Amino acid sequence: MTTAHYAAVSELAGLQYNSLAASRVWAGADEGFEESAADVDLAATLARIEQHATQSAADEATLEQYVTEAIDALGLANFSGAEVVAPHQRVHRSGVRNQLPTGRALYEVALGTILDQHVRDQAGMPLRRSSLYRSKDYNIAIGGAPHSQHPLGTARDRSLVGGTVAMLVQIDEAMEGQSITLTAEQRRALERIVRDYDLGFYVPHAVTVAGGLGRYSWGVHRDQRGKRARW
Repeated sequence: MTTAHYAAVSELAGLQYNSLAASRVWAGADEGFEESAADVDLAATLARIEQHATQSAADEATLEQYVTEAIDALGLANFSGAEVVAPHQRVHRSGVRNQLPTGRALYEVALGTILDQHVRDQAGMPLRRSSLYRSKDYNIAIGGAPHSQHPLGTARDRSLVGGTVAMLVQIDEAMEGQSITLTAEQRRALERIVRDYDLGFYVPHAVTVAGGLGRYSWGVHRDQRGKRARW
């Protein structure tokens, strides 16, 4: 990781950390606890990022580059690969650290990022995403439910910068059931993930928005589980 890249990701990690709830929030049986600032060891998180600038971590650095490039290849106006990498650098206070998504989870994170770009376009203001994929161990460490959508890569916790929770809920609800057409650029980027991980399925031309929506004081959980769920 270059010095400039490290500085950018460090800033994003701090931004993502500051957007988390100050205390744990129970999200119901489906999700368990949502991630919070109280769960995260910020010093360890930033130290882990800095490690990339000072130590050899070839395999992880290669995956980080792959994830960054995969998201950047989507050609989204307001979301970058570095922003997706940042929340996956977190370290829980128990010492368990999150991991970057791979395989189907990476595909789902990329797809969710495309959908969030549509949300951002409708909102007309920045959409801060505080929690995306959680590795199985990290999800257990923070108290997430075993069948949470986060370890599948389908879930995103977000808030509008300068907006309200009610505004974001309204946009999310309006999008439920809509068919979102993927651009040729987005399909190529998703097809690369499918091919590289040998996932063995066809990338559709359009995706129907259908899933869970959880409303909190700090923001909105949204996932693409394929069926309606509300809490």
